Amino acid sequence: MAKEKDDLLEQVRSLLSHKEDIKAEFHREILKLGRNVDKKLLIRDIFHPILYITEKKDIRYYDPVLEPIKNTLYKAQIYPKETLEVLTNMGKTPKRENFIKIHAGAYPTEIVNGELIVYREKPEIDSTSIATTILLEIGLLTKSDIEKNVIPRVKKSLKYLFNQEFKITGLLYQGKGEDWAPKAGREGIVTYSNIIYLILLEKAINLFISYGEKSTVDIIREKMSKLVDAINKHLWYNHYYVNGITTHGASDLTYILDTIYLGLTKTYEQDNRLKTHIKTLARTLTTEEGLLRLNAPLNYNDHVSKINPHEDVNGGIWIHLNILYAYTLINNHDIPNGVKLLNKLLEYRDYIWIDSKELKKGVKGGALTNTSLILKSMEKIENILQKEKLIEKL
Repeated sequence: MAKEKDDLLEQVRSLLSHKEDIKAEFHREILKLGRNVDKKLLIRDIFHPILYITEKKDIRYYDPVLEPIKNTLYKAQIYPKETLEVLTNMGKTPKRENFIKIHAGAYPTEIVNGELIVYREKPEIDSTSIATTILLEIGLLTKSDIEKNVIPRVKKSLKYLFNQEFKITGLLYQGKGEDWAPKAGREGIVTYSNIIYLILLEKAINLFISYGEKSTVDIIREKMSKLVDAINKHLWYNHYYVNGITTHGASDLTYILDTIYLGLTKTYEQDNRLKTHIKTLARTLTTEEGLLRLNAPLNYNDHVSKINPHEDVNGGIWIHLNILYAYTLINNHDIPNGVKLLNKLLEYRDYIWIDSKELKKGVKGGALTNTSLILKSMEKIENILQKEKLIEKL
């Protein structure tokens, strides 16, 4: 037992020895984001870095990084005429007034030189959940912004998302061509999208509790309760959470790594089903190198819709999902496996994804997301070891 503890401390020591270098990398990349955000803002790519900054309440980054992002997100919702023009041009629908009425409150997938971009006929639900979560995190730093801008815009976004629910279940639903990842073919009820939605609701309810908006709190609480019940009822299958439910109503039983976003929710923290789920993912998706690949299409259920099996941007090893998996392990007190995985991932932290067969390098550009998640994981390890009074041995 003593030898195992010493071995673990040695692995932790090896991991933490990289912390200052990674912090320097993060600092450089996040400031670069702040300078470029007025030219291009891909909403989902700033999710983890902004959560990390605001979680630490690091005021050094507020003006150069958070202010431009906040202003850009506000602008995307302040000017309905701009939103109308972009959405209707992409959707090519003649019913313009009705179209903007339906999509008011939605955020685009990205904003390029002030133009609001959606990839298909209507906004995908993920960017709206993510952008609103970011807005909540940034708004928590200034009271005036909360009252003047954040609260009304969060309500607007929530109203839009409520309208995307499949009413029978309370789960969010997206139709054909509404996703930001066209090759993935994610349609119907997607588990990942509903997890991102749950993260938003968890943060939103805290805001409205703080500001005494009881009626809004009651609405969100009811939505959260129904959502969690539906996730557990419709998206849990024996020993894992499935990819989702297709537009035809069939369960897509694919093992999919992005369901690990459950590890960022407060609702599922230390939840037994989450613990079972992460073990199932590791047992099913682990490669010979010990990393986890994105998906593993099943063979025993012919009616299950399958994600493209070829190695492309929808296959292979996604680095940030592996780091998030490691973080979830650590948060559930499986430090040995979490640390082992993180030590292996350090050399790949500049990459978005890599080929899963030969660990051939894929696409660069994931440094900001990856370093923020690695730092978050390191700090979680330090907190746990501090409580166990082992930190002084490092």
